[in-house]
Amino acid sequence: MEQHDKTSQGTNGYCTACGSPLEEGVSFCTKCGNPVAGKGADASSESSAGAVASSDAAGVAAPVVESEGVATPSGYETVMVGVESDMAREAQDDRDAAAQATEALYGVEGVESAFAPNEGAPAMPDASRQQTSTVSKKPLFIGIGIAVVLLAVVIVLVVLVFGKAGSAPTSDEGSAQDSAPAVQQPESTEGSAEEEKDEEATSEPVVVNLTDSYTTRFSEVNEITYPAFTFQYPGSGWAVVDESVAASGEHVSVENVRNGAEVSYQHWGSYPSGSAVAELVDVERVADSSFVPSYVQANDHSDLGSFGVVRATLRVDGVDNGTVYAVIPDAALKNPSYMDMGSGLPAFDYSSWISFTCMTSEELDKQTEQEVIAILASFKVAEASDNASASKKSGEGSLSDPDGYVLSDSSSRTYSNAELEAMSDYELYLSRNEIFARHGRIFKNSDLQEYFGSKSWYDPRYTPEEFSESMLNANEKANIERMAKIEQDRNSPYID
Repeated sequence: MEQHDKTSQGTNGYCTACGSPLEEGVSFCTKCGNPVAGKGADASSESSAGAVASSDAAGVAAPVVESEGVATPSGYETVMVGVESDMAREAQDDRDAAAQATEALYGVEGVESAFAPNEGAPAMPDASRQQTSTVSKKPLFIGIGIAVVLLAVVIVLVVLVFGKAGSAPTSDEGSAQDSAPAVQQPESTEGSAEEEKDEEATSEPVVVNLTDSYTTRFSEVNEITYPAFTFQYPGSGWAVVDESVAASGEHVSVENVRNGAEVSYQHWGSYPSGSAVAELVDVERVADSSFVPSYVQANDHSDLGSFGVVRATLRVDGVDNGTVYAVIPDAALKNPSYMDMGSGLPAFDYSSWISFTCMTSEELDKQTEQEVIAILASFKVAEASDNASASKKSGEGSLSDPDGYVLSDSSSRTYSNAELEAMSDYELYLSRNEIFARHGRIFKNSDLQEYFGSKSWYDPRYTPEEFSESMLNANEKANIERMAKIEQDRNSPYID
C-alpha cells in the first residue's frame, strides 16, 4: 500500500488500537483494520477498498454489504480483518521457527519445496508450503543414503562377477581343458615333478650295516641242554651294555650310544609273572624274522610257524605306555594264546619263555627305527658248523662227500647246544661217532662201520675194548656229552 510522509500521516491522527498514523480519507486503520470513528462516506469507501485488499492478501474473502451502490464493510467484516491479521502474524512466526529448525538440523538456511508454485502442485499458503518442505527433507536424505549404499553393493557385485569371468575359462575352454590329458598342462606337470623330486630326496633308503653278532650263553653257564640264540647289530653306534647269566635265566641288551634306544633279549627259566595287565594295541607287522622254531629238549616247537617283527602300542592297566618292537609268532596276530604278556612285554614259549624286544617312550628317528627292526629280524637259533647246516637244509655236504666230515672241527672247539640242536638226529649220530672214528676205533654197528669205512681218512686200529677215552681231548669229550644228551632228550632212534 502506498506510503505517506509523516506530516500527512500526523494530520489525520493515529489509530487508537495499534498507534499507527492514519491516512487521509479512510474509515479504518490500514495496519490493524480498526475502524476510525467520525469519518465520512469517502473515507468509508477508501477504507472498504483497503479492507478488501487486506483480506485478499490473507487469502480470505470478506463479505461486503451494499448500500445505495456503495460497498461498505459490515461489522462482521471488521472483526474478520482483525482475525486475519493475527493469523498472518502467527503464520510468519511459524515460518521463522521452521526456518530456524531447518538451519539447526541440516546446517542450511532452508530447502525449497519439492514443487514450485503452480508447477505440478496446487498453490498453498506460505506457512503450509514451508512446513511441507521442512518435513519432507528427512526422508529425502534417507532415500539418498539408501541409494548410495545400493549403488556401492552393485559395484562390488559387478567387480566380483567380471573378475571371476575374466580369470575363468569360457564354457568351451573349460570343457576342452577337462577333456585334455594331464600332460597338456605344463605348469601342473612341472609342479608335480618338483614335488616328486622333493619326496625322493626325503625318502632316501636307510642303510643298515649289521657287522657284529652276539650269541647267548645260558646253556654254557648252566651246563644244561638248551639252544643258544644269535642276533646281529651295527658295530658302529651300538654296544652291549648289559649281560647277565644265571640259573634263573639270561638278559642281554645292546644300546644305541647316540640316543639310548635299547634292544633286549630276555630268557626266563620259569614263567614270568606280574601284577600289571599288559596288552598290545595297534599291532603292525614291519618285517620278517630269521627265527625258525625247532626241537628243544625233545619238544618240537615247529608248530609255532613263521615269526615276524611287529610294532605296537604297549598298554598297561588301560594306559598307553609307549611303543614296543618285538619278535613274535605270526600266529599270535590272530590268536593271542601264542604270545604271553605276563612279564609286561610280549614273550613266546620255547621250552622256556623268550622275549626279544625294544621298548621306547619316544618316537625313534628313521635311521634308529630301521636299525632296531634289523637287529630284531636277525634273531635266530645259533647254527652248528656251516657244513652241518648246509647238509641239513640241502641234503648235500659232508653226508654226500665221500671224504668229508660232518663236524670238521669237533676236536678243536666245543659246539654250543644251539648249534647241535639245529642238527638232525642222524647228523648227531654220525657226528658223535665221527670223533671216535678219527682215533681209529672199530664199530660193532655195521652201518657205522660201513659209513666210516668209505672215508679215505678212516684208519681202523682199536677194537671197542682196546679204545680208551683218554685218547680224547676236552673239546671232543664235551661235544660227545652234549650230543648224547640231545639225542636222549629227543628219544632219538640212533641211541645205542
